[in-house]
This record gives sequence, C-alpha cells and structure tokens, in this order.
Amino acid sequence: MRRKFLTAGIILLFFATCIIPAIAQKMDKSWLLKDNLKNSEKTEYIGKIYGYTYYCVVGWSSVVIQNAFVRVGSKITKSNRNGYYEITGLQINRTYKVVVNHFFYIRTVKKVTLTTEKPEKNLIFYMESILDYIYDFLLHIIKFLPQGVNVDKS
Repeated sequence: MRRKFLTAGIILLFFATCIIPAIAQKMDKSWLLKDNLKNSEKTEYIGKIYGYTYYCVVGWSSVVIQNAFVRVGSKITKSNRNGYYEITGLQINRTYKVVVNHFFYIRTVKKVTLTTEKPEKNLIFYMESILDYIYDFLLHIIKFLPQGVNVDKS
C-alpha cells in the first residue's frame, strides 16, 4: 500500500515539475513591472558611502587593510586589495552606523548621515591592531609587577 502512495507521489511530483514552468511562462508579468516601478519611485534619491581602511600612518604613507568587512545596515562589502570599499543604494535623509571588522584589528564604528545636499560620504577608517592592544595591555601589567623579586627560595 505504501509503495502505491509513494509511486503516485513521485508521478505527481514529476508531472508538477514539467507543467509549472510552462504555466509560469504564459503568466501575465505586468504586475511584476508595476511593482518594480513603484519601488524605483520610492528609492529615487539614493546615496553611497565609500572610502578606505588603513592600519596606521607610517611617515607619509599608510598601511592598507585588505579584506576588511564593511557593514551599513544590512549591506555588507569587503575592502579590496587597495583598502577601498563602496556601498551604494542607501536611502537619503537617514543616519547610518558604519561598522568595519577584520580578524586582526579592533572593530571600528562611525555614524554618518546622508542628506539630499550630501548624498555621498567618504569615510576613512584607521583601525588599531589587536596585537598592539594586547602588547600595550601587557606593558601596563608589567609596570605593576614588583621590581627585584627574588624567585630563588633556598
């Protein structure tokens, strides 16, 4: 009995996968176009946030951070090999929190407001290395260790 139901189910599934694409091609797609027109009217004014991710300034040059994740709302991108990132399609007259993450660096956050007068914003991020942070922390701990402690207990 189970085999009959299983066979019938497989036949119905096969039949449905053959028929549904044919029906979908013949459907009137004008309702899709109307929705797309409504969405384009809503996002008439769009902005972008772009810039670079750097480690620090050494002399006159900067050390670029590649592959840093830059997030603005639900949009995420990575900085390229030159440290450049760009996120487009952002709504105007809103304040955004821009978050930059990288495995070896401390997360950096900045807030920016895009307006109709300034729909594009150039943000440059200088990130601090986690190793530098740990090194500074250990130096502070060493300062508080007693000097001249004799370890030999003989």
